[in-house]
Parts: sequence; structure tokens; C-alpha cells
Amino acid sequence: MKNDDPKEKSGRSLWAKLRSGTGVDRGEGGKEAGPSAATPPPAPTAGAGAKPARQAPQPKERWATSDLGAFVEKLESLGGHMHPNAAATHDMFELVHETKVDTTLDPFSDEYVAQQIALYEEISGRSLDQESGEMTHIDPGPRVDANNPYGTKNVGFIAQHARAVLTTLMIANLPNGARILDLGAGWGLSSEAAAFTGAKVTAVDINPNFTELVNRRAARLKNGIKAVRSNFDAFDTSDRFDLILFYECLHHAVKPWETIANAARFLAPGGRIAFAGEPVNEVWWPHWGLRIGGRETYVIHKHGWFESGWSEKFIGDCFRRAGLEFVAVRRAGLRGGVVGIGTRPGEAADRPIIVPPGAVRVPAA
Repeated sequence: MKNDDPKEKSGRSLWAKLRSGTGVDRGEGGKEAGPSAATPPPAPTAGAGAKPARQAPQPKERWATSDLGAFVEKLESLGGHMHPNAAATHDMFELVHETKVDTTLDPFSDEYVAQQIALYEEISGRSLDQESGEMTHIDPGPRVDANNPYGTKNVGFIAQHARAVLTTLMIANLPNGARILDLGAGWGLSSEAAAFTGAKVTAVDINPNFTELVNRRAARLKNGIKAVRSNFDAFDTSDRFDLILFYECLHHAVKPWETIANAARFLAPGGRIAFAGEPVNEVWWPHWGLRIGGRETYVIHKHGWFESGWSEKFIGDCFRRAGLEFVAVRRAGLRGGVVGIGTRPGEAADRPIIVPPGAVRVPAA
């Protein structure tokens, strides 16, 4: 996980609450005036047994990409984009962009990828450079001796993320003392949760502030975690792993199918790739693309983060392109989201995945 504070981290994972009515506008034009000040007349009083009148949907407040600086300022004037006062602004937000995205293209094609990158550059106002755009600037020092890597006392926040990570490890059904590669480890909460189970953990993150924090905390806790600075696709090692974990980070990969294929090279026999806390949805695109709700647009424009999301079928196809069988475990991950598991063909029989009570395996066993 890579956000710069627990509240923001929690917000970036609220994809499960996105409203399906938030569409993509390919038209032109600037921000509209917003909701009308006129109040519609009250509906007639319903008689006994009558259904209450259905309220008309509220109009969206449309923001052109040229006005996103003002959008950021508006949210910050409300106390920040994750402040409760900003919720209504997010609900009303609709992005108007000039970049054309042809959803009939092959979603794996260079042309489609180029269109999504062009949309990112329009929204962010910068060229795509994840070596600089994915940085979160923190001071590791004050957090080294804290109870958790965030240095927060928010029990609910830490508990929900620890539960999601540990549930993913349970689903993966790993051997004792499993070797785990935590790609995109961020603050290190996922790595520390895995090490707590007795796993041997290697953590990888693009941000040197995070790898410093993870290594300094590992030295204090003596949990054996080793953190390495690298991006997803440049990472290389001669080590092999029983599990490769993406927790709240795979959506930063521009081409997740290549990232998964690269990671698969490091699997030990019977090893698995798993993700959790990822934005599996079809809110804006039928396959994959930038998430362009209010919260996501804010961080893309302000921080330069690449915030994509994908349909369940598409991310499954990414695993299959890498030569892996894919299983989605719904209602098991962060806030009831999907846990994805990829395994080489024929290697799942000896250690079948575990489906928690209430969760749904797709495809069924």
C-alpha cells in the first residue's frame, strides 16, 4: 500500500462503493453551473399502501480537465478530498475530457493503451513517468518505533487491511514458512502481516522512503523482512516464491498483463500469484482504463498517480495470457471485494485454494 496517510489509503480503496451511474463523457465543453437552485414541488401525499414517489436523480456537476486545478482547490477548501464534507462533491462529479477512447479496440493493443495514457496525461497535466509520479513523500523516522507502519491508532483501519491480507494468505493455502514476494509493498503493512504468520517475506516498492521504513522496522521487529527498491517490471531475482502478492497496487501497472507475466517467472513449483484490494469494476470501461470518479481524478491530477481498474473477466484474461489458471473469490477481499488467485495449470490439485464462508469461487471447483 502506498498512500500518504491512512485516511487517503482508505479512500483510494473505496472502489466498491462507486456508483454505476457515473458515466464517461466524450463530449467537449467546460464545467456546468452545477445542481439547479430551484427546488421541485413536493410530491402529492401517498395514500395508504401507495408506493412513495421516486425522486429524480440529481444532475451531475461536470468538470472539464482544464478546470481540475479549481476542483482540487474546492476539495481542499472542504477539508481535503477524503473529508466527509467532500462526499457530496464526489457524488456529483462527472469528468469531461477531450481524449477519445475507443472501447471497441483490443484492450491489450498498443493503440488502446496509448489512448488511456493520453487520457492520463490530459487529466494529470504531465507525461507518464512512474519513477516520479508514484512517489509518496514521508519521513520514515517517526514510524519506525510505532505499533504499525502508518503510526496510526485507527484500530478499524488497520484491522480491515490486516484482515484482507490474512484472508488472502488463507485462500492461497500456503505451505508452512512460505516464501512470499510482496510487490508494491508500500508502507509494509501487508509484509508485516505476512511475516507475522511465519512467512519469509521479500518486499518490493518503487518508493525509497517506503523501503527504508520497511527495512528499519524489520530490523527492530526482527521479522526477517527484506525490502528492495524497484518497480514491478524491472524487478529481477534468482529467488523463487510460494506466493507473489499484489495488495492495493496492481492497478498502478500500465500493462498489468506484462506485470503478471514478469512476476510469474519467480514462482516456485506450486506457487501462486494473488491480488486483493484491487478495483475490479466496469463502472467506466468494459475492459480496463483509468478510474475517473472524483477521488481518483483528484489524485491523478494532484499527485500524478496512474489509477486504473479492470473488469473481472479482463484481469482474468491477464492471468491467462501469462499461462496461469485464474480463480476469482468474490466477497472475500477488502470491503467484500475480489481476491484473485493465479496458478500454473495442473499445480493446484495438491494444495487447493480455501474459500471462506460466505465467499463465492468463480469458476466453481
